[in-house]
Amino acid sequence: MSFSAHAQEPPTADQYFSGTVVSYSEDRITVARTVLGKNSTSRSFAITKTTQIDGKLRGKVRVTVQFATKDDMDVAVHIIVRNGSPKK
Repeated sequence: MSFSAHAQEPPTADQYFSGTVVSYSEDRITVARTVLGKNSTSRSFAITKTTQIDGKLRGKVRVTVQFATKDDMDVAVHIIVRNGSPKK
């Protein structure tokens, strides 16, 4: 029985990463996520001409990045800027 055909296929489904923007430029965004009781994690994503950005991207805002891994690089497909605290 051989499982190698399935093990070598890269995942084609998009993945998600949420956190706070640490830095961004025209072609790259870095997002940090802090989980209570665990070490913080940060990831960088390439921004391409086809990346869809919803909202105004700036430092220290919360975002959700939908991404796909292509050629060992995480490429942002869709960046959603989250609103601040809900109004009371």
